[in-house]
Amino acid sequence: SIGMLLTSGVILVFVWQLDLMRRQPPWIANRAPNPRPDLDYLRKPTRPNYPDAGEYGRFELLIYSAYAWLVFATLLDLARAASNLLALEWNLPADAARHALTIGFISLMIFGMAARLAPGFSGKTRLAHPRLVAATFFLGNLAAFFRVAPLFFPGSDFAALFIAPSGAFGWLAVAGLAYNLVKTFRLEMS
Repeated sequence: SIGMLLTSGVILVFVWQLDLMRRQPPWIANRAPNPRPDLDYLRKPTRPNYPDAGEYGRFELLIYSAYAWLVFATLLDLARAASNLLALEWNLPADAARHALTIGFISLMIFGMAARLAPGFSGKTRLAHPRLVAATFFLGNLAAFFRVAPLFFPGSDFAALFIAPSGAFGWLAVAGLAYNLVKTFRLEMS
């Protein structure tokens, strides 16, 4: 339990230090001035606080939600460790933290990084369907929620109804990402 407390604390400090809540200005705010301002008309306008113009979709939502699931899983582990040390009778399911990590954190992080990095690895400068990234975000989070939430209500009839849609939503998220990446890899860039 002490090890779980320390591990959870380190993870929470790490996520806090990532500054996902933007307590400081983004890294693009302190860039060096443009050495050729006469060529600014060639640059596409970027999204506020982001260095891209949206050609990769809202991939950052996948990454933010992945870290939210990591914090949730860490808080569950922290509460379980504290209840063990203090001899409290909190019946927090260990599987909830595991599923929050695997489906919530790891899968959503892979989806977000794939949407942003895979086009560049294939020599492309954008995704074929940037709006499909938002669908992947919603489906991936629904899959994680429907897998984790029923674990807090063991033995209830309605909880079992959420587990099956979780798998379907997860597969739809994977299929959406796969379709988007295949279409991106086949894009002809001019």
